[in-house]
Amino acid sequence: MQKFVLIVLIYLAAVSCGDKKENGLKIIPYPQKVSVDYTHSTSGNKFIVYTDNNNLSDYFSAKAAKLFVPELSEGQQGSKNDEFINIWLSLDKSITESEKYKMDIAEKNIKITAGSDAGLFYGLQTLLQLLSAYYENGWVKVPLMQIEDAPRHKWRGMHLDVSRHFFDKEFIKKYIDILAIHKMNVFHWHLTDDQGWRIEIDAYPKLTEIGAWRKGRGTEPWNYEIKAAVKGEPRYGGYYTKEDIREIVKYAQERYVTIVPEIELPGHSWAALYAYLQLSCSGVPWVKPVDVAFEFSHPFCAGNEQTYIFFEKVFTEVMELFPSQYIHLGGDEAKKTPWEKCPKCRRKMQAEGLETTDELQTYFVNRIAAFIESKGRKVVGWDEIIKDNPKSDLTIMNWRGREVGIEALKNGNPVIFTPGDYLYFNFPQFSNEIESTSFNRIIRLRDVYNYPIPIAPQENEKKSPVLGIEGCLWTEWVYSNEQALERLLPRLAALSENAWSLQQHKNYDGFLDRLNAYFAYLDKNNINYFILPPEGLHNDVFVNTPYKIKLTTALKNVKIYYTLDKSEPNENSLLYKSPIELNNTAVVKAICVLPSGRKSHAVKAHYEKIAYIAACDTTLNKHGLKTSYFVGAISTLEDFDKLIKKSGFISPQVALSDNHREDNFGYLFEGFIKIPQDDLYRFYLSSDDGSRLYIDDKLLIDNDGLHAMGDVTAKIALREGFHKIKLLFFEAKYGQGLELEISSDNLKKQIIPAEILFY
Repeated sequence: MQKFVLIVLIYLAAVSCGDKKENGLKIIPYPQKVSVDYTHSTSGNKFIVYTDNNNLSDYFSAKAAKLFVPELSEGQQGSKNDEFINIWLSLDKSITESEKYKMDIAEKNIKITAGSDAGLFYGLQTLLQLLSAYYENGWVKVPLMQIEDAPRHKWRGMHLDVSRHFFDKEFIKKYIDILAIHKMNVFHWHLTDDQGWRIEIDAYPKLTEIGAWRKGRGTEPWNYEIKAAVKGEPRYGGYYTKEDIREIVKYAQERYVTIVPEIELPGHSWAALYAYLQLSCSGVPWVKPVDVAFEFSHPFCAGNEQTYIFFEKVFTEVMELFPSQYIHLGGDEAKKTPWEKCPKCRRKMQAEGLETTDELQTYFVNRIAAFIESKGRKVVGWDEIIKDNPKSDLTIMNWRGREVGIEALKNGNPVIFTPGDYLYFNFPQFSNEIESTSFNRIIRLRDVYNYPIPIAPQENEKKSPVLGIEGCLWTEWVYSNEQALERLLPRLAALSENAWSLQQHKNYDGFLDRLNAYFAYLDKNNINYFILPPEGLHNDVFVNTPYKIKLTTALKNVKIYYTLDKSEPNENSLLYKSPIELNNTAVVKAICVLPSGRKSHAVKAHYEKIAYIAACDTTLNKHGLKTSYFVGAISTLEDFDKLIKKSGFISPQVALSDNHREDNFGYLFEGFIKIPQDDLYRFYLSSDDGSRLYIDDKLLIDNDGLHAMGDVTAKIALREGFHKIKLLFFEAKYGQGLELEISSDNLKKQIIPAEILFY
């Protein structure tokens, strides 16, 4: 029997929908085919929904209650009622694409047809956005239109790491609901890692009794210093019971979202191995070296048969909870050096005819994959699982360079593209946010929207398809629900359109035009999101005045307010209309304000008026820099005087010699740089590990600490002539490098040439 739901719309607030003909339909992701008649519309404030699917009618009623009315009442059974707008949801067997839907909006009638309930659900998502965008003064007036729509990709995924920071059951359900309104169909649940085991396993209770907890540090960001929980002291963590997971799985199914669980192996395993030490190679807890900023924990012992029994039992219980076709087994960033020293691992390699630990990882992955596949499931993992692996039926998530994914396609492996440079939502969205994290990369909204999804080689297109794309939200620096949502949105909207809409229909400017209606839709659904702040602010120095600052924003119909007195900007601050002119040192702060009144985070920058530094009263003719080489283990330049000097020589440039040890050494470069003309010069210092640059005895760049290569820059105004230069550098472990570059308005960026260095 069909279910009928009557929805009476009551006035709540006026939401302007703007000029629909000029701006287009306010739908994200944008449909494949749309035909709109803006001269006619269907309008009203009462609806009846006709459907055989109680889940769909209940879902629509609940969403409509948030978007439009506080009360709903049951409608009378019967056919078309001209007093209401009639919404018909029906299945059509002639529509063979499982997620495709068609929508026909005529006067007093809205018909949605699809080949599956999932298709009807996506049609409802489009309808709800339309009703919200065209709702004004308690009345809906929607243009007549026809829509034919289907997703571009089968796999439209979004990931969440709950190991680094734990998110409770209610937030997980909200996260899934957010995926659903964006027509995403996969929730990749990263349940285990070094920092916490988050899923209850009956066969191994200590996984959650011990492995789900670590030493409490309040709301501090996670880092690689993993400390076990101490009895009686504050601890951090949590886990999901089997009851929780069953509830969440059912919730996701009602929203046509498949949950793909991830259980990490053979690395990222500290939480599990701390609970069951006998499964490690050493049998003792792993401890991160104090002098190394980044270090992977030890892996499961690949030579211990108990390891494979452990995973068979774990995955058996996981598959009982999750009905998904795919099971994710991780496989990335495994530290294999413990296997080289482990007698059990060496015996396993000998027994299996394996020559390298890379081959041992392949054996490990393939053995667990075979078990999962024996239960009728498919295996997906990070792209490392196919390194030197001939198994072509493994599906990979390509998170490293796209060339890895393209090679996998050629090998016959299905690929889901999850590129770290484009779709890792843990990275900041604007420059000021970098100051509060360890990241030196920004992934902006346009980066996500414009990510070019590779196409499978034609000869392998059917055998080895591009399944789709997925965004990842790792939570090293995300420890609250609101932070997670700000990292997620609106980048998820850009991801959804990239995953759903046809490439030829994508238009970033059109997407931006639809964002204000999208933000209003999120507001009605009580979902937090990130508002893009003004662009154009960055710390700088200047000599000549006036110094002009041009602010821009990608958002439409927003206002920019700013301050010059270090106060926080609001609607009563200066309204930006033209470039800001500075004649003296100032701190500039700015915000964007949406038409709804919601404000972005404030961005700020310090602008310092500086004077030229006079050249030294000296003349030199010997090229190069005096260089001292030191040895010793330090982790900061504050301890540079603890190093032991081994040799001294002249270097033609700032560069590492070939005659140094692999780790634990330092350099001191001293001399003069000859500046060709009065100018404002920018220096770029990149090092692995720490370095500091001094010009005329002034610390210009501080790039101290344990880290990988990456530019740190600063400007200085120098007069023509000789200026003192000094550079300190140390190397601890894992990679080494040093590079110093220079540029100005009259000098292209380049490594400082030998001909301008003197001693």
